[in-house]
Order: sequence, then structure tokens, then C-alpha cells
Amino acid sequence: MLPVQRRLGGPEAAVVIVLVVTAAVLAKTGMPMLAVLQLLSGTGLIAAVTITALHIRSSQRLRKVLRAVFGAIQ
Repeated sequence: MLPVQRRLGGPEAAVVIVLVVTAAVLAKTGMPMLAVLQLLSGTGLIAAVTITALHIRSSQRLRKVLRAVFGAIQ
């Protein structure tokens, strides 16, 4: 049986939009394409891991730690 695919929620869609806009701005300002791709791959990976970790129901402790870390950054 195939897993059920869900649509992107608000936070996930916002991350995708921000990454695309950031790539366009950096490319337009003349940043080398390799540097743009490296930056976006790193930020995309961090975003994917964070969003995935926040959606895991069995990992309440990880969710609390991530909220504490990101709350402290703000």
C-alpha cells in the first residue's frame, strides 16, 4: 500500500517560497551559481530536517528542544 501524501502546510510552503526568492535574488546580484546552490542546498536540508522533526509525533523531546533553541534565537 502506498503511503498517503499530504499537501504542504503554511510553514512548509513559506520555506519553499523563501528559498526560491532567495535563489533568485542571489543569482541576480551576481553571486556565483555554485555558491548559490551550496547555500540553498544547506538551508533546504536544514529546513527539511526541522519540519520533518516537528511532524514526528513520537519525538516530543526533540520537538521541545527545537522549540527552545529556535525560541532562544528570536
